[in-house]
Parts: sequence; C-alpha cells; structure tokens
Amino acid sequence: MGATVSQLWAPPPITVGLIGLRSAGKTTIVHKLSGNSDPVKPSIETIEITPVFQGNQQFKLFDYAGNRNWRPCWRSFMSRLQAVVFAIDSTDKDALPEVKMELAGLLKEDMLEQQPFLVLANKQDDPVREAS
Repeated sequence: MGATVSQLWAPPPITVGLIGLRSAGKTTIVHKLSGNSDPVKPSIETIEITPVFQGNQQFKLFDYAGNRNWRPCWRSFMSRLQAVVFAIDSTDKDALPEVKMELAGLLKEDMLEQQPFLVLANKQDDPVREAS
C-alpha cells in the first residue's frame, strides 16, 4: 500500500529527447544517467526509451537514432518532449558543418520554442579532442 500511495504523489514523468548526429554519444549518455553498466550498443535505426529516476522524479529519456535517414523522424516526435538535449561529438571536427545545419533547423521548430534546449559538447574527456 505504501508504494501505491507514494506513486499517487509522484510527479508525472518528464520526457527528454536526446538528439544528435550518429556517434555523438547519445546512447552512452543515457547509459551513464540510468546507471547501466552493460556494454553500450549504439541505436542505429530506433528510438530507445529509458526511464531514469532522480529522487521521486522519473525522466523518460528518448534516445533518437542520429543517422541521416532517421533525422526527419526527430521532428515528428518533438511535440511529446518536455526538454531536448542536442549532443555533439566534440572530437569530430569534420561533422561540424552538418551539426550546425541540423541545430539551426531544430532551433527554428515552433514546437521547441517553449522547451528547455541543451547543447551538450560530448566527449570532452577524449584524448583525441585534447590533442586537436
């Protein structure tokens, strides 16, 4: 009964979309936040939903595939999101023009106008980034 009562008072889940180009580290971010220590298998052509708890607040993390074929699908699911994290691979300088183009397109989306939007420069600890 105690669990049922506490669930009645728990706030509704917050939906967060992790978006970015392929190999930006979105799935690794989800694994770290969820405490999952299993080897990371990148999502190639899917959207994976992972629940994460911080205290009694549940977050539903939507890990969107970042390959070029899936990017148009990002927009079709954005109305369900309450926040967006746009992950960038900070070691991949060659991808920056494509990152800029996708980010500019997302920032023009009306449905994201009122939602928190975080741009995350991922892989800052990678030695490749430090050498360049």
